Amino acid sequence: SKGLLVFNNYKTQKSKVLYINEENYKKLFKKMVARIKNGLELSETKDEDVYFSIMENLKFENKQDIYDIINFINKNKIEVLVLDSFRRFFLGEENDAGLINNIFNILKVIRTYCKDITIIILHHAKKDSPGNTQDIRDMLRGSSDIVNSADSVIGIKRKHGKNLLTIEHVKNRAGEEQIGKVIQIDSGE
Repeated sequence: SKGLLVFNNYKTQKSKVLYINEENYKKLFKKMVARIKNGLELSETKDEDVYFSIMENLKFENKQDIYDIINFINKNKIEVLVLDSFRRFFLGEENDAGLINNIFNILKVIRTYCKDITIIILHHAKKDSPGNTQDIRDMLRGSSDIVNSADSVIGIKRKHGKNLLTIEHVKNRAGEEQIGKVIQIDSGE
């Protein structure tokens, strides 16, 4: 929303953002946002280009929810939609390829009615065991249609006990994947 560099290295485009959080309760989510703002040295600034929806039980199967999201995006000229986390936005089993296909068709409807929107979906991996070097595509929870339907997949894995993140560009439908990176975080919070 600020157009700042990601990891002090990668350019971004200043955009209005709608962050829909169905994963974390309000108090925890506020703490997360405060930590992020503190880390970016934005603690004192109010960001009028970020809108939040927290734990409103939005479901892709509910046409009214989709209609409301589309209207909000268009009314507020939102350019980036963040959905946290994928599993919380639908009923049924995430291993059901037919259901996942329907969910991605609903996301296509949102893209159709909200021109040029970028949709970022946070999704979890299966629990990892120490020393596991399995392909991250196999580590994503649920149907393989989740990876197959996405235009781009970026895997982020935290190294327990260290301030390191491993970032892997798993899939890029539009071109070649970027080489993996290890990012060191220089402060705990």
